[in-house]
Amino acid sequence: MGAQTTQTSRSAGSRLGAMLGSQLRNIAPFITLIALVVFFGVASPSFLTVDNFSNVLNQVSVTAIIAVGLTFVILCAEIDLSVAAIANAAGIVVAFFTVQESYVNIANVPLPGWAAILVALACCAALGLINAFGVTRIGIPSFIMTLAMMQIGAGICAMLVRGQIAYAVPPILVTLGSGSIGGVPWIVIVAGITLLVAHLVLTYTRFGRYVYMVGGNRATPSSAC
Repeated sequence: MGAQTTQTSRSAGSRLGAMLGSQLRNIAPFITLIALVVFFGVASPSFLTVDNFSNVLNQVSVTAIIAVGLTFVILCAEIDLSVAAIANAAGIVVAFFTVQESYVNIANVPLPGWAAILVALACCAALGLINAFGVTRIGIPSFIMTLAMMQIGAGICAMLVRGQIAYAVPPILVTLGSGSIGGVPWIVIVAGITLLVAHLVLTYTRFGRYVYMVGGNRATPSSAC
């Protein structure tokens, strides 16, 4: 009886160990995050404060929004090196089509704020479509295609502003970037909504399941090698 109990305990322990081992990749980032929070909380008295927490959220919100898009790319077993350059191009294009101060020496084309935003979104969508066409239709590896697009995006930025700094953007972008509602920054709210929508899409839609399927099918030959 004792031997049977011991064997059952070992079997339960083995199952628990296997389960923890399979989930280690998922929980390791959270364990690392907790360890970092504890370390910096002990090292700096100002770390675990509301002001610093708000500052951290502000800093990571833009990165989180960009990471949502990259999540879909990585789940498809691809890579995108051009995301930062295209993000910069979005800001430059908006500024190029916004009225600037007289001391900003840029031969821009002023448009209403909503039009400047739409033009910038359309330009960046076009760059993304070029990436997609090169990867999916021509067959260029995503590393090479997006590396080239990174240079194209940087060239667009340099061509439009020609070394000048454009400060003015439409008021709605100023509000989203630095404004707040009820003490909560707008950019944090936008990041939260973006993360929620991405989670719902990946979890509950056919498109999300398709993304997982494509990524799994592409990863299988590599793992077999």
